[in-house]
Amino acid sequence: MKFVLAIDVAKNKSMVSLFANNGYAWIEPYEINHSLCDFQNLIERVRDFDVADNEVTIFMESTSTYHYPVKRFFREETNCEVMVINPLHSSAHKRNLRKTKTDKQDCYNLADLFFTGKIKNYNDHEQYYLDLNVLARQYDFLIFNNVRFKNRYKMLINLSFPEYEFLFKGQLIYSDTALSFIEKYSHPDIIKETRIDALANFMAKLNGRHEGHYLRKANLIKESAKTSYPSVSKNDDIVSNLILTTRMLKYQIKEIENLREIIITKARECYLFETVNSIFGFGELTTALVIAELKDIARVNYPAASSRGIKLLQL
Repeated sequence: MKFVLAIDVAKNKSMVSLFANNGYAWIEPYEINHSLCDFQNLIERVRDFDVADNEVTIFMESTSTYHYPVKRFFREETNCEVMVINPLHSSAHKRNLRKTKTDKQDCYNLADLFFTGKIKNYNDHEQYYLDLNVLARQYDFLIFNNVRFKNRYKMLINLSFPEYEFLFKGQLIYSDTALSFIEKYSHPDIIKETRIDALANFMAKLNGRHEGHYLRKANLIKESAKTSYPSVSKNDDIVSNLILTTRMLKYQIKEIENLREIIITKARECYLFETVNSIFGFGELTTALVIAELKDIARVNYPAASSRGIKLLQL
């Protein structure tokens, strides 16, 4: 006899029920919390019927990130098969129009779908793409916040030492050299008290170059500091905020660079990587992000998105 443990997942809790392939509910639907204790109690209830793990399929739909702890427990702590399906499959199979999450009827719907419907295990085909998508979304989140940090950083510079925007033009204002220099010399009064050779030496150490390479730059900064009259004094909280912001921005930029490499490395495992990367204007990062969002285009059942779709990408 085969069994399905139908789990209707919600945030931090689920409705669960055990059904046999004859349609009988061995465990009537009841609610559990996503806690180790409740998970263990549930699997013990199943095993009390002398049902072996390999006779039971854990069946649930993908529900944002809410199903992750359920999936993890049954994969790591049992020998049950775990199936996670696209919610579109279960939605199309609803017996009624009620949409209340954790409703008991949803367990019956899931069990009925498992035993009578044609279903595809979401994990087997798409787990790689789901993992890549998680990385891509994190990258997007960091980029979004990085823009806000950069805007605040430039605003604080304008108040503390506006000439920096001309001394470090364009994207150079966000370089590691500029960030480290502005963190240490955040106000013109600080620079006025510092020798030119000390300024040049600081920049040289950051880049592993000779001090003489930065003497001209140090002179320009020193001259700008002499004539600058910023909005605040060097002891103002604005200057303290600038120092803190530069530190956070440096860390954030490094994290983005590290994540970019991780995403590209993982995306290279995809058989579509070289094909998508061959599209004019697509760099490695763009290729990785496109794969993360579109996933495997060959999974869709129409010619333009399957084998013909791959050929079109090569044109």
